[in-house]
Amino acid sequence: MSKKFRIYLTVLLLVSLNSTYVLANINADSNLTRVVKDEEIYLVEDYQRFKSSSRPKVAVALTGGGAKAFFNIGVIKALEEEDIPIDLIVGTSMGSIIGTMYGSGISIEQIEEIVTEAPFTNLLEMNFIDNDSFFETAKVNKFLENIAPYKRLEKFPIPTALLTLEVDSGHKYIITTDRISKVVQASYAIPHFFPLYQMEDKYFADPGILENSPAKAAKALGADFVIATTYTADKSHDSYETPNKIINRYVDIVSEKNNKRILNNYSDIIVEADISGYSFFDFSSAGELIEIGYQSTKDQISKLKVALKSKRIPLRKRVARKKLALDQEFNDIKYDRILVSSIIFNPVLHYGQDYSFFKQDLLRSYLNIPQYGFEFEKDKVDFKFLATNNVTNDLEAELRWKKLTQNTDLIAKTRIESNETDDGEIGIRYYEDNYFWSAGVGSINNNSYVFADAKYELGFNRLDLEGEIDLFFDEAAKVPKILISKKTVSKLSDSWLLKPKVVFNNSELIESPLIYRGSTPDDFSRFQFSLDYAYTHQFVKSIKLTKIIDIKDIGAYLFTDYLNDKESSLAYGVGFNGDFYLLGLKPFRLDCYLSYDQNNEESIIRANLNYNF
Repeated sequence: MSKKFRIYLTVLLLVSLNSTYVLANINADSNLTRVVKDEEIYLVEDYQRFKSSSRPKVAVALTGGGAKAFFNIGVIKALEEEDIPIDLIVGTSMGSIIGTMYGSGISIEQIEEIVTEAPFTNLLEMNFIDNDSFFETAKVNKFLENIAPYKRLEKFPIPTALLTLEVDSGHKYIITTDRISKVVQASYAIPHFFPLYQMEDKYFADPGILENSPAKAAKALGADFVIATTYTADKSHDSYETPNKIINRYVDIVSEKNNKRILNNYSDIIVEADISGYSFFDFSSAGELIEIGYQSTKDQISKLKVALKSKRIPLRKRVARKKLALDQEFNDIKYDRILVSSIIFNPVLHYGQDYSFFKQDLLRSYLNIPQYGFEFEKDKVDFKFLATNNVTNDLEAELRWKKLTQNTDLIAKTRIESNETDDGEIGIRYYEDNYFWSAGVGSINNNSYVFADAKYELGFNRLDLEGEIDLFFDEAAKVPKILISKKTVSKLSDSWLLKPKVVFNNSELIESPLIYRGSTPDDFSRFQFSLDYAYTHQFVKSIKLTKIIDIKDIGAYLFTDYLNDKESSLAYGVGFNGDFYLLGLKPFRLDCYLSYDQNNEESIIRANLNYNF
């Protein structure tokens, strides 16, 4: 018998004994193994670590689906409550992100807190460096690593694998090693939306169209029992008048067929959540999606326990996980202080409100002229440039050196006007959970001063309070000059909110935020008070204009405004507002109102479109 024939016979014997088999380590240095599962190749990192377990392994295969896949968190929450063992986590796309958080040691309660309370969308940047994707995701990846107790996948307390697709070969690739911030991108690199992941000369993309619920990948890693998640989503398609709609439907059909086949053949229990009505970018509905996943899993618990018992897999009490101190990481998102080594460059366009670096940002004046410029970020450097087409054609720049210390930044800004007056400030800003304060020196209109400012937010049961204070000390003034802005939201009932606002300004340096909705007040108005009585009952959850644009948070309100400057004025009226979301992000704010000014005895109709890009 020839040597070549013996090799063929051995391989054939392996196939007959087990449909999963290992051909070889394709590269000893990279610790990469080619694993064949039912004639399909998986390239697996550190494969032997997953095969070494002696007891039966229960795997959870977490589906992708963008924000919709937040229901996976509810699935894990229910499994924990019922003492269902989890020995292995395999994720696709958003399932990889959730699996990475849980596998690294974060408690399910804190994961729920992260996705419902952290401003996740602040981490996504429009990508203008190249045209490969809409979004730049370096901050997402860095944040996931920052919050994880273990930063490298191979150190995780629960073995975790990220399914991706190696584009050139077409093979599925399972990542089980390296730093989170480096590799998690590979599993959710959706073409056009998020950047492809590159490792040496290979490119990797989201494998969702081939295996959205990675049950087969879990079996390839040696799982004995697989709990797979999937979802039922909207299937309505009104028309196919554009090629893009046809392509999208084609992708959906292929993905659904592949996913159904994999679930039927490789999962032991399927948890299917009905999330019809939710979209890929519906990040604001995380709490609702988690509850759907939780209830869907509870419905399967009896069946799941019977199936585990039939395979002699015992239930297992889970050791409580330590609550992590994540305040710093939340603050870094909130105040845009996450450091990334890649270059982020974005054009800036504001319309509808004044975004001058020299004005307060708690309450912004309406400004129906464009402001435009750019922002550049790399490591600790954040540089912004802004031009305003006003009377003096202001040119402004702000340089922020992030993380001078853990809680402080250095901030310098300048403004050049056509009337040859140059303004500038430089100072240190200190950040805490619910406030920040700054101190430094500056000059406006040739008036030099020392300044201190602060911005805070507080919550009390049914009351939310935010405020901003600027103090100016110059040589001429015996007492400090001051600009104060405050706004409050008080929940009167499930349908009504009371929203008072106050502005006081005697600084004569910084213009007052204009909140009076009668005749246009003076730029340095001394005192303004506004009271909105807002009706928040949700007649419709959203209005879908196109596949990527939704109108949400539609509301109506009554208002009364008071102005006390050179003389007192009173205005009252009714208004409507709503947010236009592009891909679930970066909303346009539309505010329309009709007011009557008692002093001038005139009615005023205004529509303000605020776009902050």
